[in-house]
Amino acid sequence: MRRLPDRDGVTEGYELTPSIPVRHEPANFEAKFAALGRSDVLTVETVDDPMDLAPLPDRPAIDWMPLVYSARTTVASVRLGSLRLSAIRLPPCLFEGRLDDDHAVVWIPMEDDHDAVVNGRVVPSNILVYGAPGARFQAYWPLRTRPAQCAFGLVLRRADIPADWPEGKVLFRVQEVNPDGLSDLRDRLWTLFLTASEDPDGFAASNADAAVADLLQKVGTLFSGSRRRDRSREPLALQHLETMDRLDAMMTSRLDRPISSEDAARYTGVALRTLHNVTTSMRGMSLQTYVKTRKMRSARRHLLRGVCCDLVKQAALMHGYTHLGRFAQEYTKFFGEPPSATLARKLVDVAAPTNRASAGIDG
Repeated sequence: MRRLPDRDGVTEGYELTPSIPVRHEPANFEAKFAALGRSDVLTVETVDDPMDLAPLPDRPAIDWMPLVYSARTTVASVRLGSLRLSAIRLPPCLFEGRLDDDHAVVWIPMEDDHDAVVNGRVVPSNILVYGAPGARFQAYWPLRTRPAQCAFGLVLRRADIPADWPEGKVLFRVQEVNPDGLSDLRDRLWTLFLTASEDPDGFAASNADAAVADLLQKVGTLFSGSRRRDRSREPLALQHLETMDRLDAMMTSRLDRPISSEDAARYTGVALRTLHNVTTSMRGMSLQTYVKTRKMRSARRHLLRGVCCDLVKQAALMHGYTHLGRFAQEYTKFFGEPPSATLARKLVDVAAPTNRASAGIDG
């Protein structure tokens, strides 16, 4: 990765170069996702951006922001009794979220060489990430994970959390688990998804309560023999999350103005060097690259969903760009399409309310 030079006091960002190690996705995962077809019980959505995902009533409040557009996002979801199961294929992304008080989430890497940073810590691939009700986190999949990585997600209600699962904490927990047991859990989940795709009637007629009990028992067994990897870092991770909260609040209130590194440090109440270290640890990028990424993301949200943003020029001015050409150039570099193309999709959706392309959760 080569850092581009600063211009007008703003870091231009990063350029992908051949020197970056790229972990090519194993062909079997690409083939597995290609084999999943939509059915009466299985929802399969493939989109360029999570902003395009259709809303689900129990989809957890976890946002993700693609860092590159080298692979499309695929989300397969199925209801199994009281559980919602998801299989997700994503390019390198930023993640963040805070669960409500009624649901918990278990995040399960599919690959043996899964590569992720959770709450500022690089984690091994043989893990379960557990979010109890009310817990929060920030994470990212590094650029070297191009073109994509895959994971399973289990969403369950508070009332269904087994008593022997780990105690809930403010942060998502990273539990290092037995690799053989993890492989067995992955195989069981894939079997459920393939059955839901290929034999939806058989899936619907199966004993859901027994299948749920089996899954929760497998997860519980892994938890019981696990080792928590992030306990010693929890106080520091909480401090870093609070710093990122203050930085995000500042950016939200000053989207239409330049944000210097010095202003950000004063607003967040930490030393400039500390702030750079926090953004690098938690988001995998420099402070100014993160500022620009958030501005671009906000501009896309306004173009795609904003009720008072019907012109590209409005989005540019709302995010501190007085030169429309420069805004269009940087937007296209981030998202692979000009802002006019994003706006055109929203206008089509407004004209045809049944089109669900722009509905979904915030990315």
